[in-house]
Amino acid sequence: MKRFILPLFTLVALMGTSCAQDISKSEVPSVVLNAFQQRFEQAKKIEWERKGEVYEVEFDMGLTEFEAWLDHSGQFLRIKEELFGKDLPEGIKSKIASEFVNFRIDDVDKIDEKGKITYKVELDSATEQDRKVTFDEAGEILENNVDW
Repeated sequence: MKRFILPLFTLVALMGTSCAQDISKSEVPSVVLNAFQQRFEQAKKIEWERKGEVYEVEFDMGLTEFEAWLDHSGQFLRIKEELFGKDLPEGIKSKIASEFVNFRIDDVDKIDEKGKITYKVELDSATEQDRKVTFDEAGEILENNVDW
């Protein structure tokens, strides 16, 4: 039995270090904090996490929820903004209306990965399997997956 305790303890310890850790504002490097504050001056309800060299920040601006990922040098890697379906570009709304007739828009995220904008849309249906669909800005479908 003792032979299993040390490997089990080691495994648990390694799992803990691979997960994101909540951190306080004072633990965020100044270059990361400054980059965030310059871009999102009006941010409220700010929560920081760190996973390795990547800093994730969740925050609100008005009624909108955001998440942003920054590297240790303060460069934005990804920004996710929650949207309402009505805020989708017209091309995407048209594509949904024509190709997903039995679906309704549930959740929408606008993703900015180093300037490349995509929209991740969760579509619900009473008669078909729910879908997670990723669109580019023009309304072209990049991914279309069943939402388990």
